[in-house]
Amino acid sequence: MFDSQVPDINFYADSLANDFVAMGRIVADLNGLSSQAITAAQNKLQAISTSPDLIPKLEMAFGTDFNRDAAGSLFQNFTNGVFDSLPSVQTRELSTNANGVFVADTNTVYLSDRYIAENAVNIDAITGVVLEEYAHAIDFLINTTDSPGDEGAIFAASVQGQTLDATKLARLKAEDDTAVITLDGKDTVIEQSVVTLKPSNFLDQAIRHRNYLGFISPIGNELDKADSTFKMVQGLADPNGVSFESVNYPGNYMRHEGYRIKLSAGNDPSFKADATFYKKTGLADPNQSSFESSNFPGYFVRHKNSELFIDPNNGSDLFKKDSTFKSENPPVTLWASNYPDRAIRHRNSLGEITPISNNLDIQDASFRIVQGLANSNDPNAISFESVNYPGNYLKHEGYRIKLAAGNDQLFKADATFYMEHGLSNSSQVSFESSNFPNYFIRHKNGQLLIDFNDSSTLFTQDSTFNMSIPSTTQAISLSPVMTLQEFNNWRNLPEYFSRNPFPSKGQNCTWYAHGRMMQLGFSEYALDSMLGNAKDWDNTAGRGSSVSSAPQVGSIALWEPGSSGVPFPGNGHVAVVERVNNDGTILISESNWANQTYGTRTISRNVPSKFIIVPRA
Repeated sequence: MFDSQVPDINFYADSLANDFVAMGRIVADLNGLSSQAITAAQNKLQAISTSPDLIPKLEMAFGTDFNRDAAGSLFQNFTNGVFDSLPSVQTRELSTNANGVFVADTNTVYLSDRYIAENAVNIDAITGVVLEEYAHAIDFLINTTDSPGDEGAIFAASVQGQTLDATKLARLKAEDDTAVITLDGKDTVIEQSVVTLKPSNFLDQAIRHRNYLGFISPIGNELDKADSTFKMVQGLADPNGVSFESVNYPGNYMRHEGYRIKLSAGNDPSFKADATFYKKTGLADPNQSSFESSNFPGYFVRHKNSELFIDPNNGSDLFKKDSTFKSENPPVTLWASNYPDRAIRHRNSLGEITPISNNLDIQDASFRIVQGLANSNDPNAISFESVNYPGNYLKHEGYRIKLAAGNDQLFKADATFYMEHGLSNSSQVSFESSNFPNYFIRHKNGQLLIDFNDSSTLFTQDSTFNMSIPSTTQAISLSPVMTLQEFNNWRNLPEYFSRNPFPSKGQNCTWYAHGRMMQLGFSEYALDSMLGNAKDWDNTAGRGSSVSSAPQVGSIALWEPGSSGVPFPGNGHVAVVERVNNDGTILISESNWANQTYGTRTISRNVPSKFIIVPRA
């Protein structure tokens, strides 16, 4: 009995040998398939190079400012069957869900072995990926900066004779086509995301700015949350790096200066280099991240006595822990553009927009925007996961938006949307169904549904939303409200001095409102449509601005002539809404009320006559 259970060593040896032979065949098959796709892609490039509509196709994908001479030389080579300017192609396992990536540093296209295996009988699909990544390489050769949107998908579609309707083209133009990929231990190419970074050895704290300096601190109140939330964007000085833009100080980035991490704005090459970091595998934890200075190699962002610096890596355990951070995606709340006091929320498993007035409302209106359940390869494909019902997502069913859990393909498709620039306000967002093209999430009679875009003014307004960080007590301020001492430095701020068009500087409501709105990151172009007396601003507001009866953070409060308390009754008055409180009050900042150069007041939202909503810069 015992002998009969002894393993047959020869059998296992033969089996193992067969496995190695099979593995070799798989590798050979994958390489063979990729070679077929490369040949097919190059044949298509050769065919398009002699097409009379080559230039329009290039302009559609790469814009109109590309180097015409470089493009002409490149496509003449394609005509002659010469493709040595294109990157090499390798097949390998990718650390991302992408089907393929082009990495400029190595001048290589990496194809996903998973994708090739899944499409072994669909060589056209593999060819499409090769074409898309070739297009990214072409963009790199003929443009000085990355073309807006997913130029690879646009060019690949046109080369393959596919027709892109206006909606699809607009979505591809709006996409951020970058993503994170780890190759040989190096993180390259990132997609924009909203993050909070927590130190690995103090996970109850987070990186934040305070008085324009970088710290780590516990995150408790609404100001803490805003100060610790950043957009991680493509590096200002190097597209393979990352930069951290403040959410509540738009246009301001974390940068090092004298080794100290600070928050500031700038545009010169030195600033951009100081504000660019390379995202590395965490020095203390491979599942987290460390950030190396782009212009001080070997120097990493670290905390020391709660302050943030760049410091040389001395290899110690303490340094590794102090310079390793866990990134988290904070939840968001989506406010209706035309009903700014109402937000998307779930109630009884149905989607609605309602005023947000208590903690249950806040929880029901908080969602994490995650990668689209049905489309993990498209950075613009997203799904909404409920914060207080984890694992449940907003989805459409019978056109109605509902909250539910599921795992089948239909559920995933119904719960996946494309995030696009707002249909009525490009600084806000709209959400198109992934499986019902040109159907967008909109509100109607307080209910949420997907509906066909008829391009009417009402539809575009009903389907546009403003994104903010959820608040437990009040709508978050875009920026800490200035103290009088900070205001007294207005001559040092270009928004109030050199860039401000109003002649009466230092104590004037219109001068102040214009400057404060620019300081908060709103459109100077739109603000310049309001250059007269305060009483006229609602009539002249244009260039994407709109007038509303409801306040929202960052709107302009306007008093009509003759309103009670207005300093110059014939001219009206304007102020800036800093916060919208749940008790029906608003916090405003202003100049020249009660003969004060600068001040803040908490007043009823019903006191101003109306509010002007200005688009973001």
